Amino acid sequence: MVSAWGYFLYFGTIDPLGGINSLWPLFGIANQMLATIALCVATSAMIRAGKARYVFVTLLPLTWLIAVTMTAGIEKIFSTAANVGFLAHAALLKKELAVPATTIARASELVRLVWNDRIDAAMTAIFIAVVVIILGDSIRAWLRLLLSPGAGRSDREEAAA
Repeated sequence: MVSAWGYFLYFGTIDPLGGINSLWPLFGIANQMLATIALCVATSAMIRAGKARYVFVTLLPLTWLIAVTMTAGIEKIFSTAANVGFLAHAALLKKELAVPATTIARASELVRLVWNDRIDAAMTAIFIAVVVIILGDSIRAWLRLLLSPGAGRSDREEAAA
């Protein structure tokens, strides 16, 4: 994992656009993925502690986070606007690459930018898949906890019973 992030840092430093256009969206979605994990864990802890009636405190922001992150991730991959979508930007650059007047230096730059856009699209798709898996598994665990005998009871209530 460290090597993979090292690679992204490296390809950001050699990016003809300075790296910010390649790295910032990936850091953004990775950050939102971590927030999703934290909210899922907090929700699980609350249910296990018998505080299921308070899960709205974590589920409301989690719902908003999932809606916004998934929408943004899908837009970053599939938007037809070249200034938004990775694949649309790569297609625009490929068209420029096909122009006969493109210099060798610019062609080399374009090849790197197209590669970066495709890597960004793939990583965004992986991050979206990870969020979906984490959320799905969390929902499965929450349902198992809530539907099991004694679910939603605190430790004190459990000890008294």
